[in-house]
Amino acid sequence: MKTVNLQLAKHKNEAVLITRRKKAETIKLQVGEQEITSQPYIRYLGVMIDARLNFKQQVEHVSTKASAVRTSLARLMPNSEDQSKAKDYCCHQWSHQCSHTEYPFGQTR
Repeated sequence: MKTVNLQLAKHKNEAVLITRRKKAETIKLQVGEQEITSQPYIRYLGVMIDARLNFKQQVEHVSTKASAVRTSLARLMPNSEDQSKAKDYCCHQWSHQCSHTEYPFGQTR
């Protein structure tokens, strides 16, 4: 990397040890002057990759986000549904009144 003048962003380096062993292990890697300790999972291109490649962390993360969105939508839906029912009722009941409004002295609009 030095021959082509490339440098690593030290704060962005992460490592995960992918293994089938039951005991979780950590390793230390030396990259240039920086030492990187492996983690149980890393985030790569928006996907959480864990040591067993079963994507448990990814599923938990996505399900938490989906639950939050569902809760937000559930809070919005009753309000908008009630309003639309009220509007439908009012439009149906009062539509004939709007076209034949009577004013005093028998004048119509």
